[in-house]
Amino acid sequence: MQKRGILQIAYYFPPIKTVGTLRNARFCQTATQHWAHISVITTAHFAIFEQETQGVGNPAVLRIPSFDFRWLVWRFSGKKATHFNPQLKKKPGMGWLRRALDSFPLSILLNDGGLLYILLGYWRACTLIKRGDITHVYSSFRPISDHFMAFLLVRRFPGLVWVADFRDVPVDPLLKNVFFSGFQHYVLRWILQRASVLTTVSEGLAIYLRQHYARPVKVLYNAPLAAQATLSSTHFFQKFTILYTGALYPGFQSAGPLFEALQNLLQAGQFSKTQIGIVVCGKDGALWRDWASRYQLGDILEDRGTISHEQTLELQRSTQINLLLSWNSPALQGIITSKVFEYFQAQKPILALINGSVEPELENLIHTYTSRSLVMAQPWDQHSTKLEQFLQLEFQRWKEGLTSTEPRREVPSWEGEMEKLKVKSEK
Repeated sequence: MQKRGILQIAYYFPPIKTVGTLRNARFCQTATQHWAHISVITTAHFAIFEQETQGVGNPAVLRIPSFDFRWLVWRFSGKKATHFNPQLKKKPGMGWLRRALDSFPLSILLNDGGLLYILLGYWRACTLIKRGDITHVYSSFRPISDHFMAFLLVRRFPGLVWVADFRDVPVDPLLKNVFFSGFQHYVLRWILQRASVLTTVSEGLAIYLRQHYARPVKVLYNAPLAAQATLSSTHFFQKFTILYTGALYPGFQSAGPLFEALQNLLQAGQFSKTQIGIVVCGKDGALWRDWASRYQLGDILEDRGTISHEQTLELQRSTQINLLLSWNSPALQGIITSKVFEYFQAQKPILALINGSVEPELENLIHTYTSRSLVMAQPWDQHSTKLEQFLQLEFQRWKEGLTSTEPRREVPSWEGEMEKLKVKSEK
């Protein structure tokens, strides 16, 4: 890459606390290893979101006013929230509203960012680019407004190299998140035709993006910064603990096989409730309590609620098993989140329950970077004995004080993933 400047367009940027912010923050923090300087365009309304401090280096940050759905929710909720609560999401019409917002033209006009953010951001970016020291633009979905701003800039300045990143797919065949999916793909192909390269988080998503948008795609795994590999934990669980961190997608993930296996082992006398615990962190405690109550295991569930990313990493290093819940379908593979690579760095066994078919990419990654883990796809009932044996073995190791598992290879880092971009983003 030339030692000139890059413009990062990122609505979700520190100090906003979301999963998407992590990837944007890592990109910003390591960009100066490849470019002379970085400027960032983001929303000026960051204060309405939940906050968390993250390192991003020393970029020039331009905060752009935004009039969008998040601001409206915040304004009409009495300035208390930017997202609907789970109970409100279940009400009639809410699914329709969510799909409408994810669909063009509302995805540009009113969804995260909105038209005001796009136009004002474009104007400020043009001023920067006219100075002549910016050669690259990096934008990351979600939201689509970041990509649309980048599209306008590349039309105005054809010499720019545009890297369009996708943490998720914008038209999801599983979530069915848009209206008129064929038309939405058409609009996105028109926007992305000017991108130099697309980047995404897995080979599965890369296949989907190549198929629908006919652009070069490079996989940059959602790996943590290398410095996180040296972190240690000062937290210790008194029980044999299984940990889940992060959000849930109701209807797509399930911890049922785990609860059923624990119930069977408890009934068989393999261990007692005073010896085991399931700790969950995130906003979905009500769903976890519902799952646990179905198997009479509510008393072993501990809901920590929403915690900081730093606390999350510490717990992942303290538990006996890190739980991963994923899903897929023949139409979309490659649901691989940043949590997977944090689990690798934690050096603890992983239990992966996939609501769908075998996921070769995920399974290969887990077995490459951990020496003792279990990956289960449907039909789960055919693997119930294997799951119970896995839990018994790890419980016995915990009793003997053998709680760590060394990775088979050095765990990927974000710095290493950025090197992949080096030869792909030049025109």
